[in-house]
Amino acid sequence: MNHKSHPNSSIFRPVNRFTGMTILMALIAMLILAACGKNDSKKTAVAEIPEGLALGSVTVADGQNVNLPMTLKSELPVLGLQFDIAWDTSLVTLGEPVMVASNEFMSIRSKMGAGRSRSLIFNTQSKAMDLTAGEILTIPVTIHSRMVGETPIQLTQVIVAGSNAKQIDLPVLSGRIILTGTATP
Repeated sequence: MNHKSHPNSSIFRPVNRFTGMTILMALIAMLILAACGKNDSKKTAVAEIPEGLALGSVTVADGQNVNLPMTLKSELPVLGLQFDIAWDTSLVTLGEPVMVASNEFMSIRSKMGAGRSRSLIFNTQSKAMDLTAGEILTIPVTIHSRMVGETPIQLTQVIVAGSNAKQIDLPVLSGRIILTGTATP
C-alpha cells in the first residue's frame, strides 16, 4: 500500500512537515546559541585585557624559546604604533616582533640593537588594526640563563596613532620574563 492510498496519509504529511520544520528550527537555534557562546567567550577574553598597550609575562627555563604577547585595547581605531623595548641581554634574547594573523595587513619595521629595539607598525591603506582578539603581535624570546627569578621587559617611547595620525593616549604596561632555571626532563 503506498502512502497516497493510506487513509491517514493526509494527516501524516502535515505532521511530518511540522516535525521536520521543528527539528530544522531547533538546529538553527542551537547553531545560533553556539555561535553566540563563542563570541561571548571571545568578548570575555578581550574584556580581561587591560586598557592600553601591554606586554605579557611568560614563564620559561634556560634554553627554551617562547613568544611574548603584546596586547592593545582601545575604544578608538588604531592605525599605527611605535614603541621601544629594553631587556637584559645577559638573561634573554628578543627577536623581531611578528604580527598576529588578524593584523598581517599591517607592515612592521624593527631596528634591533644590544638590549634595545624600536618597532614601527603602519599600513598605507589607512586601515585600522583589528583589536577584537586583544593580542596584536608576539615577540620571540630565547632564554640563556639558569637563573631563577624574573627580569623586566620594558616598553618605552610608545606612540599610538589614530585617525588623521592623531596620537591616542593609552596606559602602557611593561612585561616580565619569569625564569625557572633549568628545564626538567
